[in-house]
Amino acid sequence: MNATVALYAGYAPLGVIDERLFALLVEHGQAARWIVTPVPQHGENAVIIETHDQTAGMLLPDQQPGTQVAVQPLIAGHSYPPTYPPSRATKLPQFCPGR
Repeated sequence: MNATVALYAGYAPLGVIDERLFALLVEHGQAARWIVTPVPQHGENAVIIETHDQTAGMLLPDQQPGTQVAVQPLIAGHSYPPTYPPSRATKLPQFCPGR
């Protein structure tokens, strides 16, 4: 079984509402649990971020900065290790404070 973690934007936990990622400023009880999995085949510090039940993952926008992150079913290539579209993998430093 994979360990789950809580992710935060500042002091606000992240949650999913209508397949979109939100920083929950008031309703902390809706905070989601996440699985962060390294995917070194996509580069140094690359990870995918999935919901605790692994039914969906973060879909990073290909559009302009400020576009909201979607949380949708994960798409993976039929290979070992699995490959993911570039919008599914991200570099971990984006999620680390002070980087």
